[in-house]
Amino acid sequence: MKPKWLIGLAIVAVAAVGGAIYVSNNDPGPARRAETGQRLFPEIAAKGEQIRTIMIAHKDGTFRIAREGDQWVVLDKSKYPASLEKVRQLLLGLAELRALEAKTSSPASYPALEVENVDANAKSAQVTLQDGGGASLFSVVVGKSYYGRGGGTDGVYVRGAGQAQAWLAQGRVSVDRDPIAWLERAVVSVPRERVRSVTIKSDAKPLTVNRASASDKDFAIAGLPADRKAKDYEVNAVGGAFESLELDDVRPAAEISFSNGNPVTEAITFDGLRITASFAEQDGATWARFAAKFEAPAEPVKAEGETKLKPADEVRKEADAINARVGGWAYKLPAYKVEALRRKLDALLEQKAS
Repeated sequence: MKPKWLIGLAIVAVAAVGGAIYVSNNDPGPARRAETGQRLFPEIAAKGEQIRTIMIAHKDGTFRIAREGDQWVVLDKSKYPASLEKVRQLLLGLAELRALEAKTSSPASYPALEVENVDANAKSAQVTLQDGGGASLFSVVVGKSYYGRGGGTDGVYVRGAGQAQAWLAQGRVSVDRDPIAWLERAVVSVPRERVRSVTIKSDAKPLTVNRASASDKDFAIAGLPADRKAKDYEVNAVGGAFESLELDDVRPAAEISFSNGNPVTEAITFDGLRITASFAEQDGATWARFAAKFEAPAEPVKAEGETKLKPADEVRKEADAINARVGGWAYKLPAYKVEALRRKLDALLEQKAS
């Protein structure tokens, strides 16, 4: 089966051919007029099956995103999986660009449109598509965006690499210049509605927040001091700490010094998922690695109605999928997520009113 992004490009290719025939047969105007409205770069769709590498160059450097099987990876981030949606948006965005207006062909005027050749002072970005042997299939310099006024058409300034003519093209193309922005950001997500307990082991005495049943709205602190009162919002934030975790950066776990004495945070769900985050401080950042396993709950789960709890077979597969995805990697997480995963007891408490 073809990957979805290739199917999309095939559709674009057919449409591009049809559009060219239509203009040729129905518009007797001059060449410049005939080009208006046509796709600027139909070769992207025509060569879609051959694309294996996307190389993005800008003034601060160059990085590459490569296709390995049905997966795209960011080569310059240790081949961590890339966001398929971002790759698809870039390729289809370029393939769908239509000529609105021929602009300058003078190199002296390129900087105003940000379509100058990439150098130390350039504001442009150059996207080059390569085949499996590293040969260039297509290369384009992408400049600044153009925003239509009063309901006008939005577009972007572009210039085929090595070509003199710059164009205002109809369409949207976003070329992120940070390789981290191209990574698949999702790491782990365990909805708080499934969580029975979260235990933070960073001090001599572990901190645990839990719920007696999945129908309970709020988490409670195990061993709450008699003279203190829990801050419900803060406690519930710990209970949902493993929900929607996304990376800010990633490195192979072997490059980070994790040890048995490092802080650990562990969540256990009512349906048998146990997920553990281990932490390490290195290079001025907090890094986390994750591991998951299935442990059959004491009572079988009835995953019916609106509940988010899962049957045992699904949880077992979920644990395997998590380990397959995150095993061998260490993640830098957003600061607020690290804070929730490593919260101290005092931050969850306030004095009772006398």
